[in-house]
Amino acid sequence: MMLMALMFSGLAAAECGPVRYVVGNYSYDIVGVPDTRQDTWGREGAQYSEQPFTNIPKGKVVRILKIIGDVTARWTTRGGRRAWPGPGYYTGVLGAISVVPRSVKSSHVVWGADDTLVYVQGDIGLSGVVRIPIEVEFDERVENAVLPDGKLWFKFAKYLDETKLDTHGEITFGITYCYEGVE
Repeated sequence: MMLMALMFSGLAAAECGPVRYVVGNYSYDIVGVPDTRQDTWGREGAQYSEQPFTNIPKGKVVRILKIIGDVTARWTTRGGRRAWPGPGYYTGVLGAISVVPRSVKSSHVVWGADDTLVYVQGDIGLSGVVRIPIEVEFDERVENAVLPDGKLWFKFAKYLDETKLDTHGEITFGITYCYEGVE
């Protein structure tokens, strides 16, 4: 399991209005298509969702202070009679949280893009299940933690899937945020 994220300590409540909190869950089911990228195999696929922030006061933007939660994934036959894979089969899964849709609308991450706040990945192994925790704090120096349009984007993807089974995934989250004035 690997966690890659731009991480800073401390909350930036000094420049913000009252600190607020929202929780949610997005659920995904992916069959996938053959992965045709060079040096890859299996199936890949992705789905994404947007979390809109509503009632943003005029002249303010949403600043993300902290994101906690997890990404879970499991294989599922959805009532079918396909055989459960044996040892040596796996599916890679990832979860990403982004401030613009550019990086979430494909199965792959745009490396070096400054729009991805959180990226986590793991493998579904022989157990058929994986849980990847998320806990990231941002301070006021993180410019891309400000949402330009009041939307946060979530992506769930699978890759290198050797099983041909459906993959069910969920991103469960708690977000601490505030409104700050536009400079």
